[in-house]
Amino acid sequence: MIIANPAIHKIEFIGSAAMGRSIGQVAAKYLKPVLMELGGKAPATVLKDVDLKRAAALCVQGATMHHGQICMSTERIIVVKEVSEEVIKHLNDAALSMKGDTGFAVTKAMAPKAQKLIDDALEHGATSLVGGNQERGGSGAALVPTFITGVKSGNPVHDIETFGPSATVYLVADEKEAIELANDESRPRQHEAKRALRALRPKGDSYYVHAIFSLPCPRTEMGMTDISNHIGLWLIINHTADGETATSRCSLLSSQRSPQLPWCATK
Repeated sequence: MIIANPAIHKIEFIGSAAMGRSIGQVAAKYLKPVLMELGGKAPATVLKDVDLKRAAALCVQGATMHHGQICMSTERIIVVKEVSEEVIKHLNDAALSMKGDTGFAVTKAMAPKAQKLIDDALEHGATSLVGGNQERGGSGAALVPTFITGVKSGNPVHDIETFGPSATVYLVADEKEAIELANDESRPRQHEAKRALRALRPKGDSYYVHAIFSLPCPRTEMGMTDISNHIGLWLIINHTADGETATSRCSLLSSQRSPQLPWCATK
């Protein structure tokens, strides 16, 4: 067994939550540290006092970039009901402006898998807000951007990443409900959304729990996808054999931080 091998001192795994749990159990038996990036449903929260057009455009970008095949892709868009109609309009406009150009799935098998998750939700009561979840072009590896709502908690797409250019829109009454939904009790590491919202709200801007590009917002991983939360000194030192050299290099990096980098405070 690889994990049991004395030559292996640390395990890093990217994959499903089910496999991650199995690996974690075996690693614990041999007292070996593990760094994992597992499944999750990245939320973007849009409150009523933000630039709604810009927030919607960024939600679309976050959900569709690289055909939605990024571990931090926006999977859930949580919108305060008071501004939901306007946000949905902007979502539609932003998706149409892309003219379907969201890239391609890495294999022809990936696109139908993502398509099936959305179709299943639609068959069980969800409704389409933007797009029709149909194939794009003749490659068999591309889908049109699609945003749905009314997904029930028992539906697979509620908890499983689609890895397609799609997202689920959830409507909430207020900020309190938005935070509760973003944290979601079925996922660990509660209160992340609340801290990030407090940090950003004085600026009156939109808040994204996951950010896959430079934004005026805190970069925070939630749920079980947590490699990005370890980026920085800890990650470099723990993945470098010479800890002293790594520390020196990290100090240099810290002194040269740019406002464009996700770990820096922004204006």
